[in-house]
Amino acid sequence: MRFPFALLLAGLLAHAAAAAGPEITPLPPVEAAEWKEVRVAAGELVWFQAQPASTWDFIDDGVKGRAVEDGKVAGLVCGPGRHRVIVTARDGSRSRFVFVAGGPEPGPRPPEPVPVDALAKELRDLLAADPSPTKRADLQALSALYALMVGEADATVDDVGPDGQKRKRPAYETAAALNATFVRARDSMLKGPGDAAPRLPALRKRCGDEVAAVAGTDPDAPVTDATRAKLKAVYGRLARAVADAAK
Repeated sequence: MRFPFALLLAGLLAHAAAAAGPEITPLPPVEAAEWKEVRVAAGELVWFQAQPASTWDFIDDGVKGRAVEDGKVAGLVCGPGRHRVIVTARDGSRSRFVFVAGGPEPGPRPPEPVPVDALAKELRDLLAADPSPTKRADLQALSALYALMVGEADATVDDVGPDGQKRKRPAYETAAALNATFVRARDSMLKGPGDAAPRLPALRKRCGDEVAAVAGTDPDAPVTDATRAKLKAVYGRLARAVADAAK
């Protein structure tokens, strides 16, 4: 059975004309070429206002409408489904709408899932197995040290070039030299007076593997700009992963 839009619209418009002050909703703003969705109740007369006066084109068979007040206002009735309406102003600009009738209002969009950092999870497991009573405080300090290493990778020292002019040169010529600075600071921080070795051995090794994968195994290999950028990235990632593991 077809939905009797024309008959229903005529009756509803007549009823609205006799009633005092129907509720009129301003049309929402629309970007150029955008189809703006507007939700309405199926089978109910709804009124919308356009600014300025416009021509209303009810494209789909499932929506019937009539413009009044020289096109400033239109009443329309939608059957269940999605129905297109184009509102054209006197200057030729167009606003495109899709009136969605029937069904409940959409609920709030669920939050995007937080990506799981596999390295942080692995470090958390290693932390759980470590017996040290100071392990969480140690991890917070270790995270801060990794964050400092991001800047340390760009450290420079004063030098004199072949032309006798003063210049700046990288403080670390090799990845091994840069990492050695970190290891000395880390082990000093994680080894107390009564400790035979630095604390968190398994976690330290796992983090060291991440750095070694970027720094390589040749102790004399020079640090290129590309390697320095990769080292900064891995130090930054370890700072975040260690901080997450400490939570």
